[in-house]
Amino acid sequence: RGMARSRVRVVLDRGLVNAMLREYSGAAAKKGAARCRERVRAGITAAGRVDTGAMRSNISIRPLKSTGTVESYSVSVNVPYASFQNDGTRAHGPVRARFLVFKPKGSNRMVFARHVRGVSAARFMEKALAGMTLEDFV
Repeated sequence: RGMARSRVRVVLDRGLVNAMLREYSGAAAKKGAARCRERVRAGITAAGRVDTGAMRSNISIRPLKSTGTVESYSVSVNVPYASFQNDGTRAHGPVRARFLVFKPKGSNRMVFARHVRGVSAARFMEKALAGMTLEDFV
C-alpha cells in the first residue's frame, strides 16, 4: 500500500562531461563570432565607411585561451584606422606642417586644409555586439 523507495547514486565522469560540453559550447561560440563578424561588416557598410573596402575585408576572428568548458573568440578589424572610424576623432590640424594634405572620398583632387572637423563615431563594433541574440549562437 505504500510507495516503494529506492536509492540511486549517479557518478559522472567529470572529464567526459567537460569534453562533451566543450564540443557544443565551442561550436556555439565559433558560430556567434562568425555572426558578429558579419554584423560588423554590415555596420561598416551602413555607416558609409567604405572607400577601398580594406576595413570590411580585414575583420578577423581569433580564438582566445579557453578555460574548462568555455571557449572564447575575439572579433577585430585589422587596419590601422579602424579605431578612428569606430570611435571618431575630434577637430584637429597639422602637427608638423602648415596644412593637412589629403584626397577626399570620391574626389581626384588633393585638399590642403589648416583644420578638419574630425570624424563622427560610427560605433559599428558596439552595435554589432549589442545586436547579438541567442539565435546567433545556435
